[in-house]
Amino acid sequence: MYPKAAEYGTFQLRLTSHSTVLDPPGRPLPHAGQNPPLLELDLWGEGDNRLITIEARWPQPGAYLVTFFVRSREVSDPAAKPRVRVDNETLTPAPNTPTNGDRWTILLAVGEVDPTKLATLSLLSSQPGSGFSRCCLSKVVISRLY
Repeated sequence: MYPKAAEYGTFQLRLTSHSTVLDPPGRPLPHAGQNPPLLELDLWGEGDNRLITIEARWPQPGAYLVTFFVRSREVSDPAAKPRVRVDNETLTPAPNTPTNGDRWTILLAVGEVDPTKLATLSLLSSQPGSGFSRCCLSKVVISRLY
């Protein structure tokens, strides 16, 4: 998301991923007719466990809800949960159902806002071998509560 007349370095939100599946046997990037659009994510090997990363410049201090609409495609532990790293702290998001949820939410308290500072949120796989290394993401919703 860019403000009017902004250049590349002046974004408000940026989502990046190195886990997107683009090969023809998999599903490509979402297209306009998909409702909801699905972005296929797959951690190909050992190492980096970031599915997506969001960089944000918060517009105001306050409480923010961040909800990831994501579902694991693996046959694994039905109680598996993705993890979210906010800057250097790893959190377990709250699911919308006790098992096999598809919406995962965290609450962030944003203090004094520095427009030059980037906050980094990364969606991570579950603990190794328990899920969310192959999943699909349909959207990320960020809401300011107050």
